[in-house]
Amino acid sequence: MAKKVCDILNESLYGTSEDFEDFRSALVANCVFNGFLCYTNIFFNIITIHATRKTALLPKPLRTLLLSLAATDVGVGLLVQPLYISTLVSRLKQKRIDCIYDKGLSVVINFFCISSFLNVVAISVDRFLAVHLHLRYQERVTHKRVIAAVISIWLVSVIISSNVFWDPLFIILLVIGLMIITVCLILVVIVYWRIYIVLKRHKNQMEELQIQEVQQGVQNGDLSNFLKLRKSALGTFYVCVVFLICYLPSCILSFLFLARLLTVMVENFCDVLNKSFYGNSADVEDFRPVLVANCVFNSFLSYTNIFLNIITIHVLRKTTLLPKPLRTLLLSLAASDVSVGLLVQPLYISTLVSRLKQKRIDCIYYKGLFAVVSFFCTSSLLNVVTTSVDRFLAVHLHLRYQQLVTHKRVIAAVISIWLFSAIISSNIFWDPFLISSEVIELVIMTVCFILIIIVDWRIYIVLKRHKIQMEGLQIQEAQQ
Repeated sequence: MAKKVCDILNESLYGTSEDFEDFRSALVANCVFNGFLCYTNIFFNIITIHATRKTALLPKPLRTLLLSLAATDVGVGLLVQPLYISTLVSRLKQKRIDCIYDKGLSVVINFFCISSFLNVVAISVDRFLAVHLHLRYQERVTHKRVIAAVISIWLVSVIISSNVFWDPLFIILLVIGLMIITVCLILVVIVYWRIYIVLKRHKNQMEELQIQEVQQGVQNGDLSNFLKLRKSALGTFYVCVVFLICYLPSCILSFLFLARLLTVMVENFCDVLNKSFYGNSADVEDFRPVLVANCVFNSFLSYTNIFLNIITIHVLRKTTLLPKPLRTLLLSLAASDVSVGLLVQPLYISTLVSRLKQKRIDCIYYKGLFAVVSFFCTSSLLNVVTTSVDRFLAVHLHLRYQQLVTHKRVIAAVISIWLFSAIISSNIFWDPFLISSEVIELVIMTVCFILIIIVDWRIYIVLKRHKIQMEGLQIQEAQQ
């Protein structure tokens, strides 16, 4: 399997031998161009770091962000481009690229490129805040907060780039990368549109002030400050335009790579899934009694699940004793559990029966089954967590509960739960081998269980404190 994965990666990322023969001249030119950019990148960014460290004209937050950006760009010149050139040279020599080397290259490239891109976005946001907040900028954007933001950028880059170790075909990595680039580009466009609006308004105000100064013979220092901010914002804008131009081909190629990768590996998809999740024919024969018992047990649970949850829904709709927010959450939980009994368990039973009959499971059927199971199970678990949090807020907030936990907010939370479950379950369509799906499900379950334990522990503490207070009041009443 590992060999097939490597072959798929090599063909999808670098093409076949015929592709390299057809584009040999372009690849040689690419190596030369990257070799030239490598030296200029290192040289100019080291000069930038030296100049930024020495200058006292720039504010500390902006200086920190520029140093972080220059450091990532030096990393690109020192590591990313030389490794990329060596990879192209290996392919030109018809050498097979090792999987470990390819993973390491992917980690390094994604780490520095993502951190570089996020640093550019952070600088854009910083310039927007400087123009928008004006006199409040130094109070809100402190040096410590900017350092925390820079550390967060580097940590996020590490987490995303390390995705390659549990997503061997890089599908989730590509999707996350494309999503980050899209969101960041939209954010940059919005930020610079807002900067343009603010600068235009300030320009009109400054023109009016200039007229007044000429008439009154008074000079104002706000004009020089405004011109400095405008120059800084325009400089950052030009940098972002260059980044947009450079990242656009990468986005297009990433989409093409994803399409090609899915096309290459679809042939082996069903066999891998069937063997991984249900075993081979020998495994089915060995565990036949267990599988039959599983079918019978799930059939029994399916009927009881539907029956009891329908009764629960009917009782909840009729009762007026429960507050509206809690009733809405319980109805959502019961609806998800009814769906588990109506859809998930029957589909699961039919899958087990097909395996017992040695039938091959169709890919489309399996994808649908996984999506349905993931959707309703995730929504059910999240509804349980939300109900626990609601009970904690009711105990903790006490008199403020009705004011803060309104019916509209709970409805919004329930809709968010179902939408989030739909997004998570649709992961099957862009992660065919379900590697990232399983990891995401495990992370969600772990976080939910930890949250439930913390919430229930807090409820226990609050109830214990309230009980002690009530006992104290009862003693005082008895004495009086």
